Amino acid sequence: MRIEIDPRPDRLHAVASGLFDHAQLAAALTDIFAASSKHGLYRIIIDATALEGEISLMARYDLGRMAAELQREPVRLAIVGSEAQVWPDRFGENVANNRGVKTKVTTDVAEALEWLHCNAAV
Repeated sequence: MRIEIDPRPDRLHAVASGLFDHAQLAAALTDIFAASSKHGLYRIIIDATALEGEISLMARYDLGRMAAELQREPVRLAIVGSEAQVWPDRFGENVANNRGVKTKVTTDVAEALEWLHCNAAV
C-alpha cells in the first residue's frame, strides 16, 4: 500500500494505491494527520479509488477509531473509494463521526470536495 500526500492551498490531498494492507493503515493515517497539522490544512481528502483488495469490517472500524485518536485539531475528512469499496451503510464513516471526526465517505470526488468546501480546480 502506498500513500502520496500533497498539500494544496485549501486541503491536504492524499492518494492511496496498491494492495490494501491493514497492518500499514496506522502508519498511513499517522502520516496523513501529521501532514495536516504541519501544513495547517484541516480539510483532508483521501482518494482510495486506486486501492485494491478487500477492506474488512475491522479495518473500517480501525480507520474511524484511529482518525479520532490522531485528530489534534478539528478536521473534516473525506474518503473517496470505488463502488466495491464503499459499503452502503458507511460503517467506517459512522465510527469516525461517532468519535468526533467529521467524516464523509463517498464514491464521487466532486461530492467529497463540495462537502469539504474545497475548490476542485486547485
